[in-house]
Amino acid sequence: MNVFIFSVIIICISYSYKGGVIMFIPIFLIVVGLFAIICTVLKPAFYWESRKATRLIKLIGSTATSILYITIGILLVGIGVADLLGLISL
Repeated sequence: MNVFIFSVIIICISYSYKGGVIMFIPIFLIVVGLFAIICTVLKPAFYWESRKATRLIKLIGSTATSILYITIGILLVGIGVADLLGLISL
């Protein structure tokens, strides 16, 4: 897992260096979206048992919380990719 995080950071730095701050924002959105999706699927304790997550789980249930987090992750990745492709401008 640490190797994956390190490689993502290196990729973000290399891409953001080419385009400056403009390239950093969509790549950051993609990384955060992938983090949300991966952590929702794997359900590590630091993520799934946090105070905000447990409150939401108690409020709407575990399945609905998973669907919500995955939806947010997909939206973040989609917005980041759309910006990189020039379909939208952030």
